[in-house]
Amino acid sequence: MSSNRSTPTVKRLIDLWSARCYLQLESTLFVQDPYLYQEVMHLVSPQGRAATVAKLRPSLVKINCELASMQARSLLLPYTRGLQQVFHKSRMALGATILAQQ
Repeated sequence: MSSNRSTPTVKRLIDLWSARCYLQLESTLFVQDPYLYQEVMHLVSPQGRAATVAKLRPSLVKINCELASMQARSLLLPYTRGLQQVFHKSRMALGATILAQQ
């Protein structure tokens, strides 16, 4: 199903609603708290968005790495269980060999 956002009527309606909401938000913020208004205007500016991305990027990278690690563990778990059994049997055999030699 294709999106209707590209049709002229829908685009016009989106533009009207966004302008109306923006003006209401802008005037409400400015009247209530001029400092908050300045802060919001800074956050929505290109510099503010870039600063937000710079703050969030390290956390997102860490979360993505943790998720990748969990997925790798779940994929490799059946193989690692088999290897643990092999290592355990090898250690037992080595221990038995050392005891037998003493």
